[in-house]
Amino acid sequence: LLLNRDMSMNSCIVDLITESSGTSKIEYCDAISKTKDILERSVCDDGRDCQYMSALLSAIVKSFTISWLSNFKQLEQHEFIDSLFLAHPSCSMLCLYGDLKSQKQISMIVWKEISILESIIYSDKLFNVLLQKCSSSSKESDQQLMGDVIVSLPDIVNNVLKTEQNPAFSPSKYFAQIASAITMCISEIPKILERSSENPYRVKFIASLVGRICLCGHGAPLLEHLIGQELYLNSFKKKRILWKIFDAVCRDRYCEPVLMTLLKNATNTIALSYMIGDVVVSCPRARTFFMETMTNVKYFLSDRIIVNFIGYFVGPETSRRHLVVELTDKLLDLWTDALSVSYSPIEQQIYISKCLVLCAKSGCLTGDEKFSMKGKVVEGVSIRLQSSVSDMRVLGMVSGELLSKSLDIAKTELQFEIDRSHYIVNQILTCIKVFEERDIPKNEVQESTSDIPIQKLGPTTTTQKSEEVVSEDVESKLRIGVDDESDLDSDDDLPVYDMSNDTPSIKFSRPHYPRDIIVALRDEPQNPDLFEMCIQDAEKIIRNTDVSSLDEIAIELAKSLLCIEDKYSCEDFESFKLKALVALLSRAPEKVCDYLTEQFYETEYSIRHRLEILHTIRESAEDLSSINGPQIVEIPRKSDDNEKTDWRAIVNERIRAKTRYFHSTKPRIPKSSSNRMEKLCGKFFYPLISQYDKPIRTLRLIGEDSSVMANLLFTLGTVVHASVNTSHVNKMSAVLLEFLWQFRWHSDALVRQAVLFCVYMSMSSCHEHFLKSELLAEVLKYQEWLVSSLSNDSHAECRLLAQQCLIFLSKLSKPV
Repeated sequence: LLLNRDMSMNSCIVDLITESSGTSKIEYCDAISKTKDILERSVCDDGRDCQYMSALLSAIVKSFTISWLSNFKQLEQHEFIDSLFLAHPSCSMLCLYGDLKSQKQISMIVWKEISILESIIYSDKLFNVLLQKCSSSSKESDQQLMGDVIVSLPDIVNNVLKTEQNPAFSPSKYFAQIASAITMCISEIPKILERSSENPYRVKFIASLVGRICLCGHGAPLLEHLIGQELYLNSFKKKRILWKIFDAVCRDRYCEPVLMTLLKNATNTIALSYMIGDVVVSCPRARTFFMETMTNVKYFLSDRIIVNFIGYFVGPETSRRHLVVELTDKLLDLWTDALSVSYSPIEQQIYISKCLVLCAKSGCLTGDEKFSMKGKVVEGVSIRLQSSVSDMRVLGMVSGELLSKSLDIAKTELQFEIDRSHYIVNQILTCIKVFEERDIPKNEVQESTSDIPIQKLGPTTTTQKSEEVVSEDVESKLRIGVDDESDLDSDDDLPVYDMSNDTPSIKFSRPHYPRDIIVALRDEPQNPDLFEMCIQDAEKIIRNTDVSSLDEIAIELAKSLLCIEDKYSCEDFESFKLKALVALLSRAPEKVCDYLTEQFYETEYSIRHRLEILHTIRESAEDLSSINGPQIVEIPRKSDDNEKTDWRAIVNERIRAKTRYFHSTKPRIPKSSSNRMEKLCGKFFYPLISQYDKPIRTLRLIGEDSSVMANLLFTLGTVVHASVNTSHVNKMSAVLLEFLWQFRWHSDALVRQAVLFCVYMSMSSCHEHFLKSELLAEVLKYQEWLVSSLSNDSHAECRLLAQQCLIFLSKLSKPV
């Protein structure tokens, strides 16, 4: 029978290939019908059937031409062609997939093949294909080939169609249909097991298919559909099949993309726990992903991923709760790593802090474990408070408060003065709120939290509550109409006096000269009102004073202004003090600049005083180089008769006088002025850069005082930029670029940011010809470093500055 069947099949296929070249539609349909009858009546042999069906379908596909297909009506095509493909979906998909890969342009044949594939995918035929490949009799090579077809079919179809896309093969819709077929398989396999004592099916093919789809980046619609069906709630058998599928996935190379997609798309931790079970305990790959990759390698900004990650360990299953201690230890090791704080981006530190706070609030830690972790928490807080990045300090304070509140048994909580509206505080509090409501349905969450604000840190909540209670009491009394006139002192009978012209009595004279400011600041005991008035009027007095008179007392006044403290809590004290110092340095730059640059490296000053000196130098350099800035007022003097007059001014005046204008407005001639930093830039620049390695007991620029080093670099870059169009700017730029090279890989992100700022200022301030000739080697060296910094630096601001420097270099007239 098999021999007769093989001979009949071969002759039919030969007839099909022969008839396809002619126009005899009747003979072609007879050959197809004869082949179908042979397959239905003969002895069943799956291997031979697949071979013959592949050959038969290939013969039909090769006969597809526009002229040949036009001979068939729609019903005839469905009866003799489409029905044959739909009767054997597995072979049809392989055959049509192979032919589509060879197509290079859109045609009627392509649309016909895509139409047949769409009919197979969006029907129960795909479920039959998956169930057939899950059979234990299916070969591994056939499963691998069918997995390639299912995963890559949307890409092949869309590549052939190019701009004329088919919505049925869009990734979101297509893979949702694949998920629906997988769901049907998971529901059908337990029914088959109930009817049979043996298990003829294996889930390895479905596990491989799910893993490959997630690896290609299309796992979101697939897993969202599987989670939404809630198969784990229907029966224990379906839940066990899901565990077997994800256990097989996690033992293969698809472990990380599948688990990552689940963490992103799981709506709650209960669904995640029921989907993957205890894979973190039974599977080494999954344990490595959760314990190493999710803590040391990756970081995420989404609260859903963080809550699903921590919530999976503290879920209802007790077999995973012991791993919370191990996870907390790993997070605390990262929390106390000073190098990690210096070189990792702030986003990763926020992620680690969120995970650590959620672990502390999980309730899985015992008293002894909390007590042993308290020391590491304090160490991590101190490391972050020493950082020069303000966001890192805020992160350390808010995390320290929350961790001490959760881990401290003795109720000695850490408390800091934090800006409660800072974005880091809001992010961490929002993540805690999401974690506490992780397993509550959304409608219940909205009903229970619609009128409840996010909990604030610190003692502000108590005051807010008390204020709300007081306001409610007052409003209730007013609403009821309670009028306690007996408790109030009425002043209606007292006469009214006009006090609009009253002025406060002043027992001292207002300062008018710089000498008055010096005397008032040094007087003991000081008058608080006079002290505040001197600070407020110091800038105005200094700018209105004659330069020759100011030079005599400039250093004495600078010393008084630099050393004063805010003893009486004056309003805007720091701002008035800085403006006075800037005005003094702008009016008497030669003497005051020498004094300030010398005092910067003295031992008796604190970090705050040194930062004030650098800030003053930066502001003054910009003030002196500005055309619109305050000009130095000189005493007018009589002009000598022998003084030579500028001939350009005379010529321009004659031209303007003899020019006729046919409009009312005359053209504005811009005023030209020289850069006042021409004679002063050396005094601002070289004393600061020459003593940076001087050993000072109270200052370690190359060591722990990196914030002062960053401010020093910012000051040097500002001075170079203020010296633009001077004769010294080229030399200063070359010196600064040579000086910066040693700090390019500094551990502090603020110092690296200052280096990039100085590089940009140096290259943009010096002359272009000098940059391309004398500094060519330096520019090429820095260009290579900028490319490396753009791709490898962990700080976002540093990457942005590196990108701006590279854009500037690319805009030069001749590429370097």
